Amino acid sequence: MISQDFKGIFNSSPVPSLVLEADAPAFTIAEANEAFLLLSARSREELVGRSFHDAFVEVLSGEAGSSLAVLEEVAATGKSNMAPVMRYVTPPDEHGQVSEEYYQSSCAAVFGEDGKVKYILKSVINVTSDAGSLNHRGLVVDIADARRLEQVEHLERTVLEINAGKNSQLNDVLLHYVTGIERIFPEMACSIMGIRNNRLQNWVSPSLPPEYIQSIQDVEISAKAGSCGTAAFTKKMIVVEDIATDPVWENHKELALKYDLLACWSHPIILSDDTVIATFAVYYHKIKAPNEEELKFVAKAVALLTVILENRRNLDLIADNALLISQGQELARFGTWQWDIETDVVSWSDTLYAIYGLEKGTYKPSLEGYLAMVHPADRDRVRGGLEYAMGNKTDIEFEERIIHASGEVRYLKTWSRSKLGESGQVEKMIGACLDITQSKNIQEELLASESRLRSLVDAQTNYVIRTDLQGNYTYYNTKFREDFRWFYNNEDFLGVNSIMVVMHYHRLSVVDVVNKCLLEPGKIVSAELDYVQQSDKPRSVYWHFIALTDSADKPVEIQCIGIDVSERKQAIDELRRSNQRYELLNMATNDAIYDWDLLTDRIEWGAGFFRLFGFDLIEKDGVAEWLRHLHPEDRAAVEQSLHLLLADRGQKWSAEYRFRRADGTYAFVEEIGYITRNRQGKAVRMIGVMRDVSRQKAEQYELKLLGSVITNTSDAVLIAKSDPGNVMGLQILYVNAAFTKLTGYTPAEVIGKSPLVLKGFRSSDNDIDKLQRAVSNLEQLKSEIVYYEKEDKAYIINLSLHPVLDGAGQLTHWISIGRDVTEKRRYISEIEERNQKLQQIAWMQSHVIRAPLARLMSLIDLMKNYENSAEEVSELLDHILTSAHSLDDIIRDISSKTDEI
Repeated sequence: MISQDFKGIFNSSPVPSLVLEADAPAFTIAEANEAFLLLSARSREELVGRSFHDAFVEVLSGEAGSSLAVLEEVAATGKSNMAPVMRYVTPPDEHGQVSEEYYQSSCAAVFGEDGKVKYILKSVINVTSDAGSLNHRGLVVDIADARRLEQVEHLERTVLEINAGKNSQLNDVLLHYVTGIERIFPEMACSIMGIRNNRLQNWVSPSLPPEYIQSIQDVEISAKAGSCGTAAFTKKMIVVEDIATDPVWENHKELALKYDLLACWSHPIILSDDTVIATFAVYYHKIKAPNEEELKFVAKAVALLTVILENRRNLDLIADNALLISQGQELARFGTWQWDIETDVVSWSDTLYAIYGLEKGTYKPSLEGYLAMVHPADRDRVRGGLEYAMGNKTDIEFEERIIHASGEVRYLKTWSRSKLGESGQVEKMIGACLDITQSKNIQEELLASESRLRSLVDAQTNYVIRTDLQGNYTYYNTKFREDFRWFYNNEDFLGVNSIMVVMHYHRLSVVDVVNKCLLEPGKIVSAELDYVQQSDKPRSVYWHFIALTDSADKPVEIQCIGIDVSERKQAIDELRRSNQRYELLNMATNDAIYDWDLLTDRIEWGAGFFRLFGFDLIEKDGVAEWLRHLHPEDRAAVEQSLHLLLADRGQKWSAEYRFRRADGTYAFVEEIGYITRNRQGKAVRMIGVMRDVSRQKAEQYELKLLGSVITNTSDAVLIAKSDPGNVMGLQILYVNAAFTKLTGYTPAEVIGKSPLVLKGFRSSDNDIDKLQRAVSNLEQLKSEIVYYEKEDKAYIINLSLHPVLDGAGQLTHWISIGRDVTEKRRYISEIEERNQKLQQIAWMQSHVIRAPLARLMSLIDLMKNYENSAEEVSELLDHILTSAHSLDDIIRDISSKTDEI
């Protein structure tokens, strides 16, 4: 016979069920639960001990053969199966009306210790809601193709066999069924969506695009939530022939149409307690209305799925309850009692006496005696509960406090069941009591501890979150909620997936870390992740991940404790960049950078010190070593200036002095230091730079000399700034006194203006184009003669133009130097005129004088070397006189011209 414990579990099930002994062909009824008795309107005595056929001969009628065949198959094979749908005519009601209802039952094997089928659990499901697809023999399958019918029936048997397997998983069962349907009906794409917290959860959808499934995951059921969400919401089958136009898809049609899903029919799967546990849906890639065959098939599939899911839930419930009872039996201090109401006799188990601290031989239990030991604060509630259970013929469960014989208050948990007699009245109450004092105290301590811990966690500035293995939040502390609820529209985000708040480039890292945690539960895995923030810059969080396990060491949650390291990371980055800048500055500059710790008198010198002075100072020698290298004439003044500022409240110190190099020469140094002080104002640190300004000093001296030369020269000097964008756009920066003397323009009149303001240059006399070309082409111009007019007086100027380029070869300035050469040109002109007259005289001397002189010489030669008559001599003398007169005239003319010079 069935044990009392199992009866209690069995009777608590809301599913009408029978327990049949596997004694084929009788199949004796071993037990019927309360739900079945209520359904059949029979008492337990009318059923228990009778064969299944005899007990229901009038109901089974022509169905007896098929029903018994199913039982025989289960008894023989040990595999669960489905019985045909049966029509049941209800007994007449108070108005004499009867109605037809349809039921289908599942038959599950229960094995004994010898491994053989000992019992058969027969559970009944009301499928009247699908009456349109049912007749008195069960589901009407009007399928023209006999082969398809055979395939469907074979698939159903296979699925039931898989479901009956000892270790079968629900997901595997559903997946096998759905893929089998899609093989039989190739145009169908089937989906089973579970309902959790009024939201869709994908169970199996093998042929639907994963992206589409992801998009409808967690969609809340409503009147316009697509076919599945609406079917679950209305508890009715929803047939959508055209997703694009149907109102129930108004908010979600784009998701389906994107993947060419054009039609969808969905049927809710409703359990016996009217709970929608899931939906079964069929999608098509075309606009389609269902035909009769398809509607019948959907109803058939939903009926089978309802049975599978109902049985799964019931078997889970039975297994859970059996486990609880088994554990309860093993617990100490678990007592039972029985009260015979007719005789008013109360009996206790030995353990119950011990629970109350009473002796069995000295105390006689009674209802009033029991109530007297109940805590006064609970007494009325307990009495009222027992009276209610008796009056309503129901079971009751409650907790109460009792006063132990020692005076200690103890906590009990009590279960009571009302047993009815033949008259239908309660004739006996049986129950059990469990001493839960220790667990109650532990529970209260745990609650207090949890409250303290939760307060502590919520008060922390670190982040604390937990997620399930799918990444959905199961807990988050106040700090995390305050920093990230903006991302979730300031709503509660428990149950929401946690990955979306992580920056996209770190999401794979989260998956890797979680996988590592799952491989080694209890081991901490660290990761630094960037999270989205309301500002453009992400929030960096350093996390410790750990997988939390259940009592079987199976991971159930991921706990994460994190700290916001954004500011620290930013500070580290800034420090690193600062150090990099310092190192680069040290390498790039010739200046000697130093850091002087005044408390330890240690000076850290940059690399520039050696480059400047050719040696390194010893860090530990401090300021004394530095002072030793100062020029003797400068040392005292510099040391005094430094100590005065350190003793004062000043922050900046500067000085110029001479510092000895490694070769013994002195460099002119300019030093600037910045002083850090503590809260008391004492100088504790000084950071500064020494700069070798020897070259600048020399250049300043040279510039001073050069400025003196430019200022005191008699040549006119003009310096103009060049416009990089317009080479002709010159601006006068400087003119010297000689310029003013030459041009008449004072510095105030021309500085800041273009050289074009100088009006004295005459275009007719000067090659202005040549000057402009030189400026435009950045060409140097030397010794160009220009003519300038001032106060109606003409001046001749020797002009030179010199472009000035910077280190990058870019023009920056023009220097123009002009010299007044008017007097020089006049003097040269006079010299040239004299030279011309001298040349004329020279020509006369070399050519005009030579002719009469040559005649004289020839005449004299004739008289000297030849014999001549007197007449010839006289004639020769006349010729000599004539030539002499001619020579005298020429000499007089030359003398006259020389006087003119």
